[in-house]
Amino acid sequence: MAVDGSLRAIDGTLTVPGLDGGALACTYALQKDRGFAHRSPVWVTLAEGERVRPLAVDDGSGRVRLDEDAVTVRRARLARRSYSIDLPEGEPVPDAVASFLAASGVDSPDRPGVDHRLRLAPLAPDNTVTAVGEYDRVTKAGDAFWGLSGDDVLLFPGERDAVRDRLLRRYKWLTGGGAVMTLVGVGYAAMLFVP
Repeated sequence: MAVDGSLRAIDGTLTVPGLDGGALACTYALQKDRGFAHRSPVWVTLAEGERVRPLAVDDGSGRVRLDEDAVTVRRARLARRSYSIDLPEGEPVPDAVASFLAASGVDSPDRPGVDHRLRLAPLAPDNTVTAVGEYDRVTKAGDAFWGLSGDDVLLFPGERDAVRDRLLRRYKWLTGGGAVMTLVGVGYAAMLFVP
């Protein structure tokens, strides 16, 4: 089942550093500069993941609850919504960043010996998304509902038509690239057997 609409909070929001208001889902990456002095930074990811609060998608006719334990946020469109918080060398990590990392299960660099940054891509209430998953009964300790669940609930930022267009373009590129590679492989194999 696919549903598109606005995100709605079920049980509070995440506190995300640098964001006014809360978020319902946020992908993050803690990165360290491995570059050399006087050159542009070379960022290496130390830890990455996503945090999700209980949420629903409101399509205008009602809400469809999403199983937050099964949600995977597709990041392709999040690049436009992402931002970084710089953690300069030798300076203490801001409390908001340290508490976000601790809640994510990531050790915060106390006073980094090299430059670090925290990349964040939050999805806030009222953001438009498309959710794809299996409609089923979800039973958890203290909570039961009908909603999107299964092995993987995909959450794409944007409306359904825009998501379909992006996926179709990707499919065409992959199909075209696969066809070209097949022709090259067949041509190479033919050269091996033709005298």
